[in-house]
Amino acid sequence: MAGTYSPMLSLVIAHFHLLANPDIMTKLRTELAANPLAVTPTQLEQLPYISGITHTNGKNETKTYTIPPGTSISVSTLLIHTNESIFPDPWKFEPERWTNADEATLARRRRCMLSFMRGSRACVGMHLANAEMVVAVAAIARWNMRLFETTDQDVAFCHDYHVLCPRLGSKGLRVKDLGRQ
Repeated sequence: MAGTYSPMLSLVIAHFHLLANPDIMTKLRTELAANPLAVTPTQLEQLPYISGITHTNGKNETKTYTIPPGTSISVSTLLIHTNESIFPDPWKFEPERWTNADEATLARRRRCMLSFMRGSRACVGMHLANAEMVVAVAAIARWNMRLFETTDQDVAFCHDYHVLCPRLGSKGLRVKDLGRQ
């Protein structure tokens, strides 16, 4: 998710789902109101619900195989992140999947999250991208907005240009500003 374009797409998708799901926005605002001093990325990442939102936005079990040296391999994060045995109803924006699960399930999901890949090929900008996400999501929650001529089809993945993009012709996320929360 690092770079320039992909954090922007992630924020657009998070913004859409927060506005399209008022109950999720209410839970986020409640958590932020209960923790008014949580303003830095490190502090915000410690809050369970906002952390669930940022994990849901990015999105799992691998078996042990011996891969011979020199073998080329590839991983489809989309196929892993939409595996219903790990992420039930994987296309649903559901922060609770990261807050209302038992520890074994959470550990498995964390292991299977490949938004930034793993090991020596892991994204060097992942910590910056996560910091951007929690700060931006917290900022979004402090404003009253509503969706304007935007549907889930305007943010749904339709094309893969190295990053997943919405349908061609989408006007993207459009909102009306109703003032500060």
